[in-house]
Amino acid sequence: MVPAALNSKTLEVLKKEAEKKEEEAKTEIPQLRIKANKINQKINQLIIRTQKTVGSPRKMEPLKPSRKRRLQKTKTGIEIEIAEKTKTPTRATTIAITIVKTMATTKTKSNALLNTLFNFFLAVFLALALNACNSSIYDKTYAIEDASWSSQNPVTFDFEILDTLPQYNLFLEVIHQSNFNYQNVYCLVESYSPEGLAQRQINPLELASRKGEWMGQCTDEICTRKIPFMTRSKFDLPGKYSVKITQHSRLDPIRGIKSLRLIIEPIQS
Repeated sequence: MVPAALNSKTLEVLKKEAEKKEEEAKTEIPQLRIKANKINQKINQLIIRTQKTVGSPRKMEPLKPSRKRRLQKTKTGIEIEIAEKTKTPTRATTIAITIVKTMATTKTKSNALLNTLFNFFLAVFLALALNACNSSIYDKTYAIEDASWSSQNPVTFDFEILDTLPQYNLFLEVIHQSNFNYQNVYCLVESYSPEGLAQRQINPLELASRKGEWMGQCTDEICTRKIPFMTRSKFDLPGKYSVKITQHSRLDPIRGIKSLRLIIEPIQS
């Protein structure tokens, strides 16, 4: 326990020290205020200097009419950008516009010339392609009167072979009525070479599948069937050949066959 007398003495000492510090604080506060004012003044001076060096922000102003750019559209559809300092174009501006227009016209003429050349070469290419595709050395069609083919009226194809080196494909194209009643037509085929009769056999011309569907390309009235007749055939001798096709069905005449066409194509190596 601390004596009461000692406590009262201590309180008096503390009280005096507190009063002394209060007096010192009253004296220092005005000095601190002066220092603070000086610091504020220095800060304001620095702000003013900074604004003078950097520059104060300015308002965004719209462009004046004399400085605007306009787009002029030419007859060729090309947009030309013209910068004008004044409303009336100067001589330099007029010359620049003339040069740009001349360049645009020249470019249009060049494009037209290129298109013409392209169309020309395309036509030549297509003509060559069609000629290459149509490489047959023989193509002949015989029409059958009244679409009634009798065994007494065989169809004979006469042709000449000049080049004996390549092999040839022979196609027989049959055009028949779409209401033809039979799946095939049996024919007697006789082939003749420059030396005489070379081959004689009976071949069926298949026109429909077993399901009764036409194998050719059909319209409402007719069907066209291209049949591989003789494939990879080799002609040993140059000269005149012939193929004779006779209707060899049980029905005579047989109705519905409109025409026969023989096509001979060399096999391209």
